[in-house]
Formats: sequence, structure tokens, C-alpha cells
Amino acid sequence: MLLALVCAGALLRLVQTRDSLWVDELHTAWTALGSLGDVLPRAAIGNQSPLFFWGQWLLVRLFGPSELTLRLTSVVAGSLLPLALCLLALRHTGARPVALAVAGLAAFDPLLLFFASEARPYAALQLLAVAHVGLLLETWRQPTRARRLGLVGGAALLFHWHYTAALLLLAEAAGYGLVCWRRRGALAYRPAQAGLDGLAAAALCLPAAPLLLAIFDRRHNWAEFIPQRPWWQMLDPLPWSGGAAVLVLGWLASALWRGRQAEPTPGAGDQAQAGDFAVLVLSWLLVPLAAAWLLTRLDIARLFFPRYLAASAPAALLAAALCTELLPARWAKGLAAGLLVLAGVVTSGIPQQLAIDGRALADRAEDWRGAVAWLNTQLEPDDAVLVASGLIEANALVVSQDPLLAEYCLAPVMSLYRLKIERARLEPLPYSNLGELPPAARDLARQHARTWLVVRGRREAASRVERAAIDALALPATGERPRQWRVSQRASFGRVQVIALSRTE
Repeated sequence: MLLALVCAGALLRLVQTRDSLWVDELHTAWTALGSLGDVLPRAAIGNQSPLFFWGQWLLVRLFGPSELTLRLTSVVAGSLLPLALCLLALRHTGARPVALAVAGLAAFDPLLLFFASEARPYAALQLLAVAHVGLLLETWRQPTRARRLGLVGGAALLFHWHYTAALLLLAEAAGYGLVCWRRRGALAYRPAQAGLDGLAAAALCLPAAPLLLAIFDRRHNWAEFIPQRPWWQMLDPLPWSGGAAVLVLGWLASALWRGRQAEPTPGAGDQAQAGDFAVLVLSWLLVPLAAAWLLTRLDIARLFFPRYLAASAPAALLAAALCTELLPARWAKGLAAGLLVLAGVVTSGIPQQLAIDGRALADRAEDWRGAVAWLNTQLEPDDAVLVASGLIEANALVVSQDPLLAEYCLAPVMSLYRLKIERARLEPLPYSNLGELPPAARDLARQHARTWLVVRGRREAASRVERAAIDALALPATGERPRQWRVSQRASFGRVQVIALSRTE
């Protein structure tokens, strides 16, 4: 059963590798296709740590640039995640229904499927998180020198893989404190050892401080897509209905309380270890959610977003699977696990998509590959192209002359998918107020008889942009006579629109 679940999950992830890269993945492609010295500044301008991108750079040199190469790390990590969660649950609960339920949920969860088929660091972050939590539990049992070194090195690896892993490390620290309280301090991994290891891990994370400060200075950009939410929406990112969330959290809280009240008895080690596991799952799930919500609510750093809580998603699946232990009979636990997995499959959208077009999951919404390929067949020697990539960092183009920023905003059409046009006839547009056209974009368009707009967004949004651009271009420059512009061609590639504006004499 486990083998079937792992294979099904791997197949669903592999199917999606044929799709076009979307705009965030094209940042990865742009970073990996540059020189080794380009990796750090290109990763940093996209608010990312360079560690994952150095690996992508190496993969591209080994296997060549392609969608599969760029997504390979995520596909492998995402395919192994159901197995890792199953082994973690089996090791610390001894319950096969729980282990198989969490493997099934991980194999078919839509968000995990998406992370595991995109060229970004989140799927590997989730696998590393599961491995680190497992190592932490083993260290609690027997804190050998090798395990403690692995714990410190693993914490630094998680942090440098993606900086939001700091939320997971905070959760582990909170979980350790709860277990110490639950065990009345009778834990092999002493607080002094934990404190020393924490300081060592913090020292290994310090080299990232300059880059983190630069990212923090740009934090206002995140308000464009991460709204502030009231406290009662704190559980919204969880893959459950409200009733299921209350049930799961209630069970975990009762496990914590029962463990605190019960006196230690001979032969109760396995039960105590299972309780420690439940406590850690509770902390792993709730502490990042609460911290991200609070940072967002106070407008310190808007992190309350599924992508930035990716390291906690495995905990949500584990907590749901642990609910099967609420049932007394063994056959009932097995039945509940099967029903839980079935519910996960039905709500994933996979059966509906198979009925529509025979695909496991729908194509990604942004077909940059198709848009660039089609535009290459339409370009003429005197055409210009304005690119609205939809990257929030593009707003800085209005006040910044940084050439690296401009290249970043042109990455969707100048990396894996490349327009056959000179750089002098390309100009990026800002994220907001696209139709106003910055002076450089307006001047470039006026120098050519036809200008193409490549806009990331739906047709309705692109229509507003084209109308505003026509109005902006119709205003004559100093010493010029007015000219009229019209839409001469239009094509749609999912959420990528290509529009030709032609000048009429």
C-alpha cells in the first residue's frame, strides 16, 4: 500500500513537469542560466537565499536547461515526502493506519503537488523539515554527539535553504519547551545542551544577515499580495474544514494534558514517546501559523501566506492522520485512515481533471513558453516589446536605474524562453499603474511603428492596460505632432496576454 501511494504521488508530480514555467520559476531559470558569480545577486534580488540556486546552476550544467531539469530537485523531494512522513509517523506512533493515512494525504494534497512540480525551493524545504523533526526526536531520546552535530548543521541548512525555515526552528524550540514541561524535566537532551546547540546554529546563520536586512527593507512589497487577516482566520491556510481543525487540535491538546497529569510508570516509554511526538506536531503546526499571522498583523513582515508556511504543511497532514487514533478498534482505525485518504483524493481535484481532459492536473495558468514562441514568429525588425512581468519588485523601476533589476523584470522573456530581439528594443514595465508607461517605455514605443505588450494577467486586466497605454502614447512629445495608436493583434496564453499596438498615420 505504501509503495502504491508513493508511486502514484511520484507520477502525479512527474506529469506536471511538461508544463510551461510560470513567472517565479522563470526567476529560478534566469538565476541558474547565468554564470556562477551571477547566482548570488540574482537570487538576492528575488528575495531568495542562494543555496538552492547554486544547486540549480549545477543541475543545468549537468543535464542542460529544460523544465524537467529545473524542477528535478522538487520532483524528487516531493516524491519522497509521503515516504518520509510515513516512516516518521510509524517510528513515533507505531500505528500503521496513521502512517498510511499521512502518506496518502501527502501523495494527493494539491498544494504539495504544486510545490513538488515547480522549480522553487519549497518541496525540498518540506522534506528537509520532516528529516530535521525526526532527528530532533531521536536526539531527545539519546543526544549523541553525532545527532547533536546533525541537528545544528540541519538547522543551518534549513535556514539557508529558505529563510522562512526560521518559523520551523522557532516551532521546534517551543516544542522542546513543552516536552520538558510535560516530562517534568526528565529528558535526556538537557536544556543546557539544547541552548548550546541553538547558539551554534544561530552562529552558522549569521552570514545571511546582510541579505536578510536588504530583504527586510523591501518588505512593503509583500503588502501587494498578502492582506492582513483577523484572528479568526488564523487557521485558513490549513487543509481542513473548521470542524476538523477543532477536532484535531482538541485531540492534540488532550494528549498534552494527559501526558502532564499521568505519573511515569514502568513500561510506559512508548506511550510517553508517542505523546512527545503529538506535542511536537502541535507546536510544528501552530507556532509558525501564529508567528506569521502576528508578524503580518503588526506589519513587521507579511509572512501569513501558504508559500511562506510550506515547512509547516507536513504537520497539518500528520495532525489529521493522528485523528485515526481517536477510534478504539483496530479495524475502525484502518477504515478511518482509508476514508481520510479517499477524502483527500476527492477534494484534490484530480478525479474531476481526469474526467475533463485525461490529465492528472490542469496545465499551469501562465504559458510563457507558448507566448514567447508565438511572439518570435510575429516579430519584425522594427518592433519594440514592453514586458509587464507582474513581479512586485518591478515597482522600483520608476525610481531605480539598476540594470540588474531591469534584467530581473525581463527574465520571463530572456531566460529559458528567449525573445529573438535586441536588448535595446526591450523595456520592462512596473508592477502598478502599467498603462501610464514610464518615460523610457514611452520613448521606446514612439520610436517604432509597432510595439508589443506582454502582460502577465487575465484578459480583462490586459485590456485596461492596452487602453491606458494607447492614451499615454497618443499624448505628443515636445515638438511632435499627435499620432493615433490601435490594437492590431492580440493573443492569449492563459494568464499571459500578448498585444500589438500599431501607430496609424
